[in-house]
Amino acid sequence: IVRQEYTAEQYRRLGERCLTAYYHRHAPFSEGATLGLEAKVALALDEAGVYTIAGIIDRLVAVGEGRYEIHDYKTGGRLPSQDRLDGDRQLALYQLAVEAAWPDAKDVELVWHYLVFDRVLRSRRSREELEGLKRETIVLIEKIEADTTFPPRESSLCNWCAYQDLCPVRRHLVRREGQAQPDLGAYAAGQLVNRYAEVSTRRRAVVAELEAELEALEGALRAAAREQEAEVLFGDTHKVRVAPTDGRISLLPREDR
Repeated sequence: IVRQEYTAEQYRRLGERCLTAYYHRHAPFSEGATLGLEAKVALALDEAGVYTIAGIIDRLVAVGEGRYEIHDYKTGGRLPSQDRLDGDRQLALYQLAVEAAWPDAKDVELVWHYLVFDRVLRSRRSREELEGLKRETIVLIEKIEADTTFPPRESSLCNWCAYQDLCPVRRHLVRREGQAQPDLGAYAAGQLVNRYAEVSTRRRAVVAELEAELEALEGALRAAAREQEAEVLFGDTHKVRVAPTDGRISLLPREDR
């Protein structure tokens, strides 16, 4: 359990609620014939078979003559927008694989079950969209295969990773907090982070205070320029030019000294 604010019992009750809601929504389960659960599919994206992909469909359903549904089950706590689902790559690729395996598949619908919300969301793809997806996926494969460097990208999924001690982004966290006896060097590095954060926060506060004072002074300088009917105001070592058009202020050294 990664989210420490939840207990195993809370997750169990959530699972019961999701299954109960799903059962009541779909009983007596006569919405088509299930052709496969965790069904493995494969597809060639090009005629030569150079670019191939494989996947596992949660549930494949035949609902009528030439009509199929690709079902995907989600347990996440966020409900996506329809626009996001209409641009989903995964199930659309599964559709291509289904059409290749079942030539009679003329009408395929993509179906997501968001169990926490007891919601069923649907989407369809045009032939033009599917052909465009093939091209985009081929380009993506070529880009991945051409890459030689793989910088880590931290996300919420890192909490589930079993290799954090090997990752340059998460290694220090494991050494500092994830061991029974924390590494002293890792602890010292953490103290440096704490001090850096403290100084950075203080600097931002000072900068914000100075910027507020500068803003007030600029307003006063504009007022003084209007009062003196002058575009340039002189101090002991510097002068300030107040642009007559937009009031922009420029600070310059005095050249007459």
